[in-house]
Amino acid sequence: MTIKVEVLKTASEKLFAHLEELGITEIPLDHNYHWVVDHEEAVNPTIKPELTMLGKLSDNYEVMTKLSSCTDVPINYHLVWLASLLDYIGHRTHE
Repeated sequence: MTIKVEVLKTASEKLFAHLEELGITEIPLDHNYHWVVDHEEAVNPTIKPELTMLGKLSDNYEVMTKLSSCTDVPINYHLVWLASLLDYIGHRTHE
């Protein structure tokens, strides 16, 4: 299996449009810290991942703000920081 970027792009645009249709244009950040697990451990179902560090969603959002305002150059790891914010939003706005 491969993951097509265009599929994810289209799906994410639909999801953000859905939030806007619900009138959700901002999401309160009630919990700033989140656990960060080593990627190799997170994708290996044969071991229990060890929590490696705490991350801050506000830091990840700041990086996204810089990226969206063109003051930061995109790197692939931005997707990791974006993913933590999307995870938070998905849980926070769960219907």
